[in-house]
Amino acid sequence: MADEVRSLASKTQQSTKDINDMIVELENSVSVAVKTMDSATENAEKTLGSSMKTSDSIQEIQASFVKVQGLVGETARSTEEQYKIIEAINKNISSINELSTVSADRAGKVEDSSRSLHNLYQKLLQTTNKFKV
Repeated sequence: MADEVRSLASKTQQSTKDINDMIVELENSVSVAVKTMDSATENAEKTLGSSMKTSDSIQEIQASFVKVQGLVGETARSTEEQYKIIEAINKNISSINELSTVSADRAGKVEDSSRSLHNLYQKLLQTTNKFKV
């Protein structure tokens, strides 16, 4: 039983490490998305200034705007996916926590039962020793 508890603790520790690794990856992805949005915003502002000079620039702004919208849409979808992943991670962490608590409770009960059984054995041994001649 102790081996099972150690194994479960090891698996829990590995799962926690894996989850932490995923969180770091998610944070890196969000950082890249923010940089992309900042870059797209800067490009849109430059294009807007040029559009006031020529009608060709206006068409360029429209094309850039469509690109920016696509990037914003992709970013929004990515953010939503990341949010769902984070929710799943949180659920997994909660499940791991619950399993750890249940395992600890069960280990305590097994320990208590073992002590009780040992005490009964000692009493039985004492009682049988009284009947020996």
